[in-house]
Amino acid sequence: MVTTMTRPAAQAPLPQQLTRRGTVRLRAYRENFEFYEGRQWADPTRRRERRLTLNYAKTVIEKTTSYTMSGLSFVVDPEDGSAEAAARARRAERALREINEANNLDQLEFDNEIDCSVLGDAAYKVTWDATEKRVRVSAPDVQGLFVWPWGDDASRLWRVASRYVLGHEEAKALYGPLKSGRAGSKPALRERNTRSSKCGPIGSSSCGSTAAHSTLARTRTSSSRS
Repeated sequence: MVTTMTRPAAQAPLPQQLTRRGTVRLRAYRENFEFYEGRQWADPTRRRERRLTLNYAKTVIEKTTSYTMSGLSFVVDPEDGSAEAAARARRAERALREINEANNLDQLEFDNEIDCSVLGDAAYKVTWDATEKRVRVSAPDVQGLFVWPWGDDASRLWRVASRYVLGHEEAKALYGPLKSGRAGSKPALRERNTRSSKCGPIGSSSCGSTAAHSTLARTRTSSSRS
C-alpha cells in the first residue's frame, strides 16, 4: 500500500464548505419529499391537462410507521445471576424509563421513523444538559447534517457539522442585544442568520454545538399517530 501525502490547500470558511457539500444527497432528499407529498409527475403539466395522483406512498409510510412503532418497550438483562447484578439492571431500566418520559421519546421516535422512511436517513442527538442535570435526546434534521469520513474507512468519522437557522428572537437570546456593524462592535445578525460550528474528532470534547434546520419543511410537522 502506498500513501501519498499532499499539502492541504487553503480551505474556505466552514459555512461556505457546507453549501458545496452533499449536493447529491440533498437533491435526493428533496425528490423523496416531493414524492411523499404527492408531487410524483416527472414531466411538466401540459396546457388544460388535469392529473390525478393516488398517493399511496404517504398512506403506506404513515400506517406502517404507526404499526411498527406501537407498543415498544425495553428491558435490561442482568450481567449474571447475582442479586447485585439484578439490582443494577433494575436501576438501569428506571433510568431509561425516566429518559424516555422526559424526552417524550415515543412521539420523537415515531416522527423520526417517518422522516427516515421519507428521506432515507434519520439521526438522533444525545447530550447531557448540565443546567437541568438530565439527558436530552433530539432528532436533528439530516438535511443539515454533514460528515467527514476517514479516507480509508468510511464507517469512521473525524468531523461532524450541522447547520440550522436562528430567528431574530433566538439570536437575541443567545448573543444578547443585536448591534449595528460599527467598528469594534459585534456584526449585525439578520433575521435568518445561519449558525454553524466546527467539531473535532469524534469522541473528543472539542465538538461544538451544531444541528440542522433546512429550507425543506420537516415531514414530522405534518405527521401524527393514527
